[in-house]
Amino acid sequence: MIYASFVECVEGCIIPLQQEHPTWLRLDGQQSGGNTNIVARFRHDGQVWKIHADSRFTPIMRAFEAVASGNIEGPFVRERTQNGYCLNLTEPLRGSQKAKHFYVYETK
Repeated sequence: MIYASFVECVEGCIIPLQQEHPTWLRLDGQQSGGNTNIVARFRHDGQVWKIHADSRFTPIMRAFEAVASGNIEGPFVRERTQNGYCLNLTEPLRGSQKAKHFYVYETK
């Protein structure tokens, strides 16, 4: 399934997952290590994006809350990777966080 927007993705997939597993920090329940399994896909800015399972709930919810509250028009910046593009949080939403813990990549 591809959600029509980031907000719909969070409401339809991420929030229910977090409610089902309230002690998890990451979407896969692990403490560390990479996990490129795809948890959800959504449309944003004319592209389809996939959220990897090693993403944490906190940055996803920070972006969701900013958009849902109307305080920010776009929570993401598009950044080039070796294999295409990823989304990162805008600087105000990242704050002083060193690791991004937000792994969202363009699908091809």
